[in-house]
Amino acid sequence: MKKFSERIGITRHPILQLNEITPELRNCLWNLVFDYLRSIAPSLGSPYLRTNFMENLAQLFFKVPVDDIPRGETDWLKEKFFNLSWYEVYEFFEFLIIRDQIKNLGYFKARIPLINQILEEENSGYRLANGKFVPITNEQEIQAIEEAIGKAEQFGKGANEHLSQAVALFSKKPDPDYRNSIKESISAVESLVKQISGKDGDFAPALEELSKKIPLHGAMKEGFKKLYGYTSDEDGIRHAILEDPNVGFDEAKFMLVTCSAFVNFLFSKAQKSGLLKKG
Repeated sequence: MKKFSERIGITRHPILQLNEITPELRNCLWNLVFDYLRSIAPSLGSPYLRTNFMENLAQLFFKVPVDDIPRGETDWLKEKFFNLSWYEVYEFFEFLIIRDQIKNLGYFKARIPLINQILEEENSGYRLANGKFVPITNEQEIQAIEEAIGKAEQFGKGANEHLSQAVALFSKKPDPDYRNSIKESISAVESLVKQISGKDGDFAPALEELSKKIPLHGAMKEGFKKLYGYTSDEDGIRHAILEDPNVGFDEAKFMLVTCSAFVNFLFSKAQKSGLLKKG
């Protein structure tokens, strides 16, 4: 269930975090840093070596005077970490990973699956690969989703409800419902196609009727027919994507972005043809 502040639009849970890091994600990443410090303590040995490690961070990453480090080294590092901008947090992790590789400690190599699990659970738009954080999406994809929901609020109640639910299921905490997010994404397309075409019933005939009113490329039309069949319980037959045990984040993100883009396309075409009315 959405929080009150989310329902009335004061706050929003990010679909995917690209240019931000939520407090929850930052806390999870700090816990990994803290565990890293604790795990390498024996290898650092004496207090002198631990201080030397902190001085490396001060000199090579934070670029501050090393004599600024107080006795409470962990507290100093925590304060620095929580004052980093969102992109500096990822840069800090990459710095630790490189150092870990140079020292052949193996901490991060063994924890890549855990780090990527945290990033996925917290809706980060990045994943760790080969010691670097790489984007799994971009601003244009996020904007396509938000634009589709915004247009649907004005012109397509059914499409708006389905897309909003697809986003909610995709980002549901603590267990995202990717399968039902996929179904809601394609249902948004189905609802809009039926609304604009004025034809109820099955999706394919409604799409054919729509193509008589607005120009649709044949390949695009056939592609969405197949995509709909692939994701729907058509004629009581459960299709492969709903049975596949590997369906997850990637498939749900693809469907959410693809269906949002198609919704935007249909809204634009229908509006130019005078087929849309607000409400």
